[in-house]
Amino acid sequence: MTNPKAVLFDVDGTILDLHGVVSAMQKACVRIGVREITKDEIYKHIIGKSVESGFKQILPDSADKAEEFRKAYHAAYKDTTLNLLPGANETLSELKNKGIKAAFVTTRTKEINDIFIDKIPLPVDVVVTKDDVNVIKPDPAPILMACDKLNVKPEEAWFVGDHEFDMQGARNAGCGKAIGITTGTHRKEELIRAGANIVIQKLTDLLRYIE
Repeated sequence: MTNPKAVLFDVDGTILDLHGVVSAMQKACVRIGVREITKDEIYKHIIGKSVESGFKQILPDSADKAEEFRKAYHAAYKDTTLNLLPGANETLSELKNKGIKAAFVTTRTKEINDIFIDKIPLPVDVVVTKDDVNVIKPDPAPILMACDKLNVKPEEAWFVGDHEFDMQGARNAGCGKAIGITTGTHRKEELIRAGANIVIQKLTDLLRYIE
């Protein structure tokens, strides 16, 4: 198997444990005086999508508070403990040692992602956030932007993510491989159905496919 020239990663549920996001969003609900949304609601309606539109879907009667919720979430996230998923640092470091470039492609805003990057610096070459493009996965644009910044062709890059939109986005962009990981919102069967070539259970499993 030929090594990729770059590996692109989703962030929430792939690099970072989702607990930090869930906790911050639930604290935001308390701060703005609405019903505390559940983990399942967050997974279904917000992860991988727009925070504001997801909030409106979950609490349509409080739709006018969507922007207030986003701001409260950002504020709460700054004070939230963030945890890398097992093997994240090891995997990224090993890719760097092998001369393989790495990028994060996330639907997070730059503000939220910068909080994470500042708290937990990682060996990554490029970051593409929701603010860098006017569309989100499964549209291929964010992935194509990351490839362009890394100076690699999409077919020379692999994409790793936990969400069906990650797999669909990787396929739409023409990535060499779409690799699902079961550490986030979706099960193996769902990831395969969405287009995954390979499904792994933890990040270090990726290294088995790298020479």
